[in-house]
Amino acid sequence: MEQKELNVILEKHLKWLNNSEDGEQADLSNTDLRYADLSNTDLSEADLNNANLNNANLRGANLSYAGLSYTNLRYADLSNTDLRYADLSNTDLREADLREADLREADLNNANLRGANLSYAGLSYAGLSYTNLRYADLSNTDLRYADLSEADLREADLNNANLRGADLNNANLKGYNWIKGSSFDLQFYNGFLQIGCEKHSLEYWLIMYEVIGKENDFTEGQIKEYKNYMDTLKNIK
Repeated sequence: MEQKELNVILEKHLKWLNNSEDGEQADLSNTDLRYADLSNTDLSEADLNNANLNNANLRGANLSYAGLSYTNLRYADLSNTDLRYADLSNTDLREADLREADLREADLNNANLRGANLSYAGLSYAGLSYTNLRYADLSNTDLRYADLSEADLREADLNNANLRGADLNNANLKGYNWIKGSSFDLQFYNGFLQIGCEKHSLEYWLIMYEVIGKENDFTEGQIKEYKNYMDTLKNIK
């Protein structure tokens, strides 16, 4: 789609959001929007189902839901897309392709990313609390300092993901047993946790983590980081 035609649709959509009589809800489903400039635009409640947004510029865009309906980005191709600072809260991104997308500091709180492909995506400092990431591919993803509190990560692929400093408070990681830490990976199976060469029951780790950490020359920051992972793992049933 040409940028000029797209701008007309965006203008009508903005009017529709403001309840103007000559406004019209944006239907961009199945549309080729590769390399489109959608930075800082308001696309809340727009239908982008199965749209191709590969390499588009969505930096600072508002893709959140308004009222009771959701912005539909299900199956959308958002690979290599600039979504930094974008508002994607409450957005339907089920099975969307977000490989290598830049989502640093984006708001994805309460979004539905079930089955989405986020491999190699940048999600540092992103808001992902209460987000549905079940079955999502988060392999090799940068999740440093991301807020994943209360997120549903059941059976998600976190292989080689960077979770340094991430908030995993009350996150659901059932069915997954490998977390990449800043120094060593954590492998958790059948109640036993292995970090580096040390393998003990999770109960033992929770008592002795500080002693073991100091014996292995961990910094205070790293000890705190790994304790955070252990607190998350103890809630897995």
